[in-house]
Amino acid sequence: MRVYSPEFDYLYNITSFLKLQEVKRYTGTSILTLVIAVSEDAAYYLQKNGWIVMDDGDPYIIKHIKQGLEEITVTAYGGHQLLKQRVTVPATGQYAIERTGSADAVVKYFINQSKRGLPLVTAAVQGGVSISDQSRLKNLGDEVERVLSGAGRGEKYTFDADNKQIVFDTYLGVDRSVGNADDKPPVV
Repeated sequence: MRVYSPEFDYLYNITSFLKLQEVKRYTGTSILTLVIAVSEDAAYYLQKNGWIVMDDGDPYIIKHIKQGLEEITVTAYGGHQLLKQRVTVPATGQYAIERTGSADAVVKYFINQSKRGLPLVTAAVQGGVSISDQSRLKNLGDEVERVLSGAGRGEKYTFDADNKQIVFDTYLGVDRSVGNADDKPPVV
């Protein structure tokens, strides 16, 4: 995994750690907990609001660093945490942000209207069942989670090092529960 500054400048590649726990969520904020020895070189490069990027490209923003005598515990949050920092504010003269289209199109429109300075871009819009939705003065992260959960879609964040930004996209999950309707092999 790689460490980047808050400005997306590459700093260090972490090759050893004491413990790593990654909790990925279909929608909402994923959480990464990393424990490294104080003596590790990586300790020098970890900083609040910096980024840890996993080998699969998933970005995590560092929010908490706790240093003990022998180890450092870092807690970082997935890209959804960026959305939690904004509120859906309609354009001047409008009551709400309104959109009709696929759930993917609706949330990407909400994000593009509300991101105000976040290093976040949206991928191309995907099709799907058409819905109409609106939002006014609500937490952007909560609104994205609400719309995607209702449509059965998940959210994906990818780190774009070349353009120094995070790319947001949605995806349709596969039901792998025992006895699923599509007869897909279950995950145990």
